[in-house]
Amino acid sequence: MDAGVSKVGELLGSLSGPREVYVRSGIGTAADLPSEIYALARTAQEEWAAHADERIAAPSPAEVAAALQVVGPGWSAGLLASLATESLARPGEALQDQRHARQVAVQVAGRLGNEATWMTNLKLSPGPPRRVTSSPVTRHTFDGVIAGANGGCFVVLLQVGED
Repeated sequence: MDAGVSKVGELLGSLSGPREVYVRSGIGTAADLPSEIYALARTAQEEWAAHADERIAAPSPAEVAAALQVVGPGWSAGLLASLATESLARPGEALQDQRHARQVAVQVAGRLGNEATWMTNLKLSPGPPRRVTSSPVTRHTFDGVIAGANGGCFVVLLQVGED
């Protein structure tokens, strides 16, 4: 694997850890993002099966793709940091160190560059993610994803939660 891809993966990996936050990275393009998001969502659903709402069916790959919208690179670092640190299910609860997450998010976004394509399932408005709605990519009551690719590598960060 390319050293740049490995470094991005290492940086992104440092944002994983709280049980609600999942990450995935590797070699890929923007066209790969929906399937990479789907794969990470499946992992989260399997690990969080006991917490999932059984009334909610797991979204299909097509439903995951349809839930995504392209966002500008200006949103990337902020969403990476927010989804890594601010609980969607429990507003006001910090999942991990915000300063570390912000520094890492800026580095990840910078390594992907301004030409990267970024996608999210969040319906964006000013303010932290807990004030926005999302189109589901998992069977969980709360989920938020941000993913980016620059033609050489991709990153995906997903937060899931239940109240």
